[in-house]
Amino acid sequence: MPQRAISAPPIASDDRPYRKWPALAVRNPAMPPDCPQLWAAVASVEPAIANGCAAKSTTASFDEYALDFRSAGNEISLTAPSCLDWRYRSCHLPHAHIELGRDGSGNIRRGTTPGNRMQLLIQTSTEATFCRLNGQDIRAGDIAVLLPGRKFVMATNGSSEWVVASISTDILAQIAFDILPSDFDSDAAVVSTPPSLLRQIKVVAGEIIDSLERPSEFRGEDRAVDKASSLTNFILTGLATGTAQVACGTPRVRGSSERALQRALDFLDGYRNGAIVVSKLCRAAGVGERTLLRSFHDFLGMPPGHFVKLRLLNTVRRALQSAAARGTITSLLADYNVTEFGRFAGEYKALFGETPSQTYSRQRAGASFPSH
Repeated sequence: MPQRAISAPPIASDDRPYRKWPALAVRNPAMPPDCPQLWAAVASVEPAIANGCAAKSTTASFDEYALDFRSAGNEISLTAPSCLDWRYRSCHLPHAHIELGRDGSGNIRRGTTPGNRMQLLIQTSTEATFCRLNGQDIRAGDIAVLLPGRKFVMATNGSSEWVVASISTDILAQIAFDILPSDFDSDAAVVSTPPSLLRQIKVVAGEIIDSLERPSEFRGEDRAVDKASSLTNFILTGLATGTAQVACGTPRVRGSSERALQRALDFLDGYRNGAIVVSKLCRAAGVGERTLLRSFHDFLGMPPGHFVKLRLLNTVRRALQSAAARGTITSLLADYNVTEFGRFAGEYKALFGETPSQTYSRQRAGASFPSH
């Protein structure tokens, strides 16, 4: 795969340059040399992070984990039975939001990043053999950058641990532009992060949350401010140096696949009649079956038909858990054009560890989510 070195370009006249960047997957092979822009950037972050800190932690089932993720207007679907607990810890600072998590199994998540924050995803470990963000491979040790207001699709087929730092564009946008190349219209930077830096990112992110959850032990907000500056330091270190790899395929082919996938997903978002034949999905996406198949494999790691089935299972589960659910379970399944109840119940139990009737009965009894 062709490579090119990352260097700091001159500042451009456009004062909002990050608008044109795609998601960037970044791996850093070595601790950085002296980088004046980096250290000046880190120094500017500390005074910007002030009071108003808050933190929370959750060790949960997929359903509880999904509630947190969906609260921001995003979507997550389970694609394989959970093999581990789902974990989520977060803290909010005025100019940054730090999250640590563990996905208990394969999943697909979709959404749009906040319009005023740049998101940096650090994959700290993974058991997945397929993990892609907007069609780009993400492996353990990678830093992925998502720009403000950017749609994203991330798919993984196994459990993984991660850190996300969402940092205000007021602080980070021009810093990142100073450090990264200015020509990332379609290509993605890929740089390996050394294990030592990866461990530091994970530990410091945890210490930030610890200091807010147990302020008497960790000096509370003062320590969180110090550690947030350190975390930004380590992340920018990963962005400042390394060897960039050009993403596979031409920009035209990648863009065509992404647009086809997005049209298909947009169509499915407004479709409630259960299963759908692939030919109808092709018409909605405006592409042939081969192109649609390639788009789904490149971005989601599965064919369209399998995605549609998983989407139906997840959609029905949310409907069964809804406080607005009424009537019999048969009538509710019929609303989603589910006719083969026995087969559907078997597939549902294989994915979620319980039958549709068990989900519905627990919801009506007001019981908590299962521990799967």
